[in-house]
Amino acid sequence: MGDGPRVLRPDRAQFYWDMIDLESQIAADHLVRVVWAFVEGLDLSALYDAIRARDEVAGRPTPDPKVLLAVWLYATAEGIGSARAVERLCRTHAAYRWLVGGVPVNYHGLSDFRSGHGELLDRVLTESVASLAASGLLSLDEVAVDGTKVQANAGRGSFRGSEALGRFEASARERVSRLKAEVDADPGASERRRRASAERAAKDVVARAEAAWRARMATVEGRMIYARRRMIEIVNGDLKNHGLRRFFLRGLAKVACEARLHAIAHNLRRACSLGFTWA
Repeated sequence: MGDGPRVLRPDRAQFYWDMIDLESQIAADHLVRVVWAFVEGLDLSALYDAIRARDEVAGRPTPDPKVLLAVWLYATAEGIGSARAVERLCRTHAAYRWLVGGVPVNYHGLSDFRSGHGELLDRVLTESVASLAASGLLSLDEVAVDGTKVQANAGRGSFRGSEALGRFEASARERVSRLKAEVDADPGASERRRRASAERAAKDVVARAEAAWRARMATVEGRMIYARRRMIEIVNGDLKNHGLRRFFLRGLAKVACEARLHAIAHNLRRACSLGFTWA
């Protein structure tokens, strides 16, 4: 007999029963429980009224709207924005499996649900803020407004129209002709002009930023406002760290739904970190 090592090797052809207690795998203070408690307290009667599968009517039952909303809120809170990725997680990740509780979900239904309920999400966002304010976790005495840049999911169709293509082609031909003429006259002219333009733009940005900074810091009120900006800038940074760098949807109405989901998810994350739960 050889002296080789004894190891347990995988046998993937072996059938076995896998008993899983999802409830025991989710901690009592897990974010997914906060999300579900919040969704359970919402009035979603409008979504249930729109369901055509009724007790006395033939047809397959639809996934519970509470489950779909909770799945999107938790996925958004975790920085997941792809409907296909969420569908995979609902089959493999313990928190998502606990959330769906055996309800089958697919990426098409998830995608349709996310982009089709803008008014509902607007109301849910209002209710989340109202709940946190009523609990004393936030104050509405002062409201800060700040902007941030988020990459759009531009559609390729906007570049395929014959009129648009004609304009781009004419502009490209004019540009190429001008560059050829410059190269023939002075091979280094184009590069010098590009560098000079970049330098002017950089100096202009710095000058305007410095002027704006001096103007703000010249008064006591300006310094106080700048100090308070940290509160809203933290929110923007947190949103960027949880997926709000590029929108997955296209069109203002759908993008507004995605943005509202991020805002609600942020409120839920903050509530969870502060130990607040919805009864």
